[in-house]
Amino acid sequence: MTEELMMGVSLWTIRVVEMIAVAVSAAGSIWIMRHDKKRYGVLYALSAAVGILLCLAFVFAGFYTFPVKLIPHPPIPLIEMLTVVPFFTLLGVRYSPKEWAWKLPFYFAGVQVIMTLELVALLSPLRLIEYNEQWDAWDSYTAWWLYLLLFEWIGGNIVPADARARLLLPRSATGGGAGSSFMPWRWRPSF
Repeated sequence: MTEELMMGVSLWTIRVVEMIAVAVSAAGSIWIMRHDKKRYGVLYALSAAVGILLCLAFVFAGFYTFPVKLIPHPPIPLIEMLTVVPFFTLLGVRYSPKEWAWKLPFYFAGVQVIMTLELVALLSPLRLIEYNEQWDAWDSYTAWWLYLLLFEWIGGNIVPADARARLLLPRSATGGGAGSSFMPWRWRPSF
């Protein structure tokens, strides 16, 4: 891999993609944290710290590497870990449904989105992450599930219910009448 070109994609293009991910994640996190700066801020910092430590442990264990990072010297994409991972945590805690029976499909969808982005980073010409022999997509999938569910529990203990905007379920899913069976999922308006 040369510094200027990586499988036909310029380093500049890769950095722009990373900066867009960082900017969107930072803006989304700020938007969520405005609802309760103190508690969401604590959750953000805790999620970033744990994410960085886990990522470092996985890199030092030889599971995967990051060929291109915004800051080239650390072994992990530090800026990305400080923004993208906590954003997914805040998004999950802010909008997850109240009942665990509905949290699982909610997080299933979230993990699918995250894994799609990770696989694009792995398989596309961008090559932002490279798995080694001991690691594969299933390991990442499992790690994301465990991480997000752990932080759902932690976030439930840090962020009070009135600072969350849980998805509302159709009334038929929670025992409502027959006329309510066509209501789509929606967010409680708490902008």
